[in-house]
Amino acid sequence: AFTNPLAGNFFAAQQELLTARGIDLTMFATAGRLSGPNLPSSTKVWWDKAPDPQPNPFSASFDVNGADDLLAFNPNVAAGSAQKITVSSERYHSAPNSLLFTDAPSTRAWGPIASRLVYIKNGNVRVSFWIWAGKTSVPGIILRDTKPPLTNGPVVSVSADGYLRAGYTKVMPFPFESWTKVDIQFGIGSARTDTWKLEITPEAGAVRSFPGLPMPKTFINFDWFGISGNSNAATKFFVDDIEVKFTPTTEPHK
Repeated sequence: AFTNPLAGNFFAAQQELLTARGIDLTMFATAGRLSGPNLPSSTKVWWDKAPDPQPNPFSASFDVNGADDLLAFNPNVAAGSAQKITVSSERYHSAPNSLLFTDAPSTRAWGPIASRLVYIKNGNVRVSFWIWAGKTSVPGIILRDTKPPLTNGPVVSVSADGYLRAGYTKVMPFPFESWTKVDIQFGIGSARTDTWKLEITPEAGAVRSFPGLPMPKTFINFDWFGISGNSNAATKFFVDDIEVKFTPTTEPHK
């Protein structure tokens, strides 16, 4: 116990018990009171508020920096499985590398998964990437607000029966085993939009646009970007030329 904590005196009340346990009392001699010797004791303790995280847009082609580009991601694979996330030259949209997700049977629902914190809360957002997926792969890209209740915003995924989904809506058959560009656009903060737009561009084909997709009301900040596999088979997919960018609005986010 302390001598008189309400008065700011944090000297040990029973010093003999501390000495018996080998604790150095000089620690308490230098840090025993919250106030200086010529100042009145204070029972108030305060600290500066942690600064708000700054927006962290990014691009990753895995070409110039190679495996170093993966260091900025948080990779996660199921323990004891053959799941992997690696920088690979096996396939790529822009030479010589892309990010390879090797999926495998596991008891976990999601994985392998690679994520990054982006902390974007005000502006017009655009997320794009190229993807090549094997026929049994089930990739998904999730944009998330990590604050409770933890809300997924725009989500683009491939269903087990081979359709591209925007949220829970199947929008088109997915073009397996060819490079396809995915482009997601929406506003957040003072530029918030109630819907988001998805554009799909096959490497050899016309752009398909899906505007007016509903945005969850509790998706307030775009904090987290994740790429995940969800197959229970031995399969793989590749992601390349990722861009997460935004144009800040002039009005502050309220």
